[in-house]
Amino acid sequence: MGNKKKIAKFLREEGKKLTPEVYQAFHRYNTMEYHQDGDQAYPVYGEIGHHNVNHGRRLKKIYQKEGIKGVNKYFEDRGFKLISKNEPNSETT
Repeated sequence: MGNKKKIAKFLREEGKKLTPEVYQAFHRYNTMEYHQDGDQAYPVYGEIGHHNVNHGRRLKKIYQKEGIKGVNKYFEDRGFKLISKNEPNSETT
């Protein structure tokens, strides 16, 4: 159990280092509203909201589904690379 907590904490901390991103989500209204435009009325079913991406949560879900390969792909898509502790540092050689 302790290992899972360490991995989750590591993913949260690394996720905070990523640049902020925004995604759009459609929020449906409970009741239909109408937008009045002159003499015509158009139904409005909801609105689009903008939300910040929670990288820590996304990384945790990706790790649970795909493992470390999915996490590495997530970072590579954003221009970063995770270096494992066992991997020798190529810059010093």
